[in-house]
Amino acid sequence: MLTKTTLRDAASRSAPGDVVFVLLIGHGSYQQGESRFNLRGPDMTAADFVPLLDALASRTVVFVNTASASGDFVKPLIGSDRTIVTATKSAQERNETAFARHFVDAFAKGGADADKDQRVSVLEAFEYARREVQRFYEKERRLLTEHAVLEDGREGALARRVFLGSADGETPSADAGDPTLLALRQERRDLERRLDALKARKETTAAELYEEELAKLLLELALKDEEIRRRPADKRP
Repeated sequence: MLTKTTLRDAASRSAPGDVVFVLLIGHGSYQQGESRFNLRGPDMTAADFVPLLDALASRTVVFVNTASASGDFVKPLIGSDRTIVTATKSAQERNETAFARHFVDAFAKGGADADKDQRVSVLEAFEYARREVQRFYEKERRLLTEHAVLEDGREGALARRVFLGSADGETPSADAGDPTLLALRQERRDLERRLDALKARKETTAAELYEEELAKLLLELALKDEEIRRRPADKRP
C-alpha cells in the first residue's frame, strides 16, 4: 500500500533529528467504531499508523489528517516529539472538510506568518487554516461542521518551533546578512525554550510564582517580537 510504503521509506531515509511531515488529504469515514482514512483497497485507521509513526522515533513528526471524521486520530497517535493535527475534533464531524486547502495555503501564500519572521510554523499554519475555515463557513452562511485540533503534548510549544524543512527554529539563510536580526531571533528562541521549561514545571511550582514568571516571560517574548517586527526594512537582507 502506497501510504505504508511511503512512511516506511521515510523511516529508512531519514535520520534522528530530522523533521518528517505527513500530510493526508482525502476522504475520511467512521465505520465499525473506528475513524478511517479512505484509500483504494483497505482503509487505514489510527491503529494502522501507530507502528509506522513508532518507527520514526527520534525524529520530529508532524502528522496532519485533513479528512472528515479525523478527530479520533489524535489520542492514539500523540507521542514524544510529535504534533498531531486533525481537521475535526471527533469522528462525528463527517461532512467534507475545508481545512486542507487553507492549511496548504498557509505555507504557499502570505498571511499566515503571524510573528513576521519570514517562516510559517506548524502552529501558525494551523491557526491560519482554522480562521480561514471559519470565515469560509460564515461567508457561505453555513453551520460550522468542522473544528480542527492540534495536539503536541506541550500546549503548542513544539508546533510553534517546527517549520517545513527544519525544527527548533533554525534561522533562515536570508537573515545571514543582518547580524542584529539573527541575534534577535536567537534571543526569541531562548525565551521560547525558557517558556517551555517553565510550563513543564507547572505542577511542581507554587501557583503564585508560576504566574509571576509566566507573565514576565510572555511580556519579554512580546517585546522581542515587536523588536523583530520593527527592524527597518532597509536593514534586512
